[in-house]
Amino acid sequence: MTDSETKFRRTLKTLLKDPDAYILKIPDYKQTGGTALRGMPDYLVISRGSTAWFEVKMTPSPTTFNFNAISENQYTVFEQMRKAGAKIYIAVYMGESMTLEIIDYSIIAIKKLLANEKSMTVEEIRKTASQIKYWCLDGRNN
Repeated sequence: MTDSETKFRRTLKTLLKDPDAYILKIPDYKQTGGTALRGMPDYLVISRGSTAWFEVKMTPSPTTFNFNAISENQYTVFEQMRKAGAKIYIAVYMGESMTLEIIDYSIIAIKKLLANEKSMTVEEIRKTASQIKYWCLDGRNN
């Protein structure tokens, strides 16, 4: 588990405010040697009857998240999961300050796969976040 994944697990526990939340770290295929989990998000979270998946990323840029940080295997799996109705979020630690930004994967799918964009600025991420009710942050998980 990377430092950012460990830090994110602690952050999740704080954000969820749900003592009964189930948080499962999905083993990295590089660590297990198996390919069955290749492309899966880092965390499965169940809280108050809702389920979400989180992929944790780090970017050296304090202002931009490059979509190339998500591998092609991950895009393939995330798209299959999204089409089946899964809620997937990308948790990005930005720059040296490690500021956490959470992006709804469906926004990345639209920007990258449909509009052929290559990145999002922090301003775009925050604008999108203010328009979307985040599953894990509002306490109701709707």
